[in-house]
Amino acid sequence: MSMMVKADDVAIQASRTFLQILDNQLQGAFSALGTNGQTLIDIGHWAGADADKFRTDIWPKVEADLKQIASSLHDLHGEVDKVLGNIMKAGGN
Repeated sequence: MSMMVKADDVAIQASRTFLQILDNQLQGAFSALGTNGQTLIDIGHWAGADADKFRTDIWPKVEADLKQIASSLHDLHGEVDKVLGNIMKAGGN
């Protein structure tokens, strides 16, 4: 039983754009969030009761969540790249 393998121009472009967003925009956004979060937990830059709450309660959870999301997106990138590569190797165009 043969299985259809297909990647038309729209799918190829969408997958490449998808990978570019993961590589560039999201990676940059996560890096910027991390950098700015680190600045905000520095008492020399941000202080007060709400800043303390951010530093001790909010940021540690958000930072852990961001790392988990980044890991999941890295895995997703690998899967999309693998699917695109396999389809292209199979001549699915």
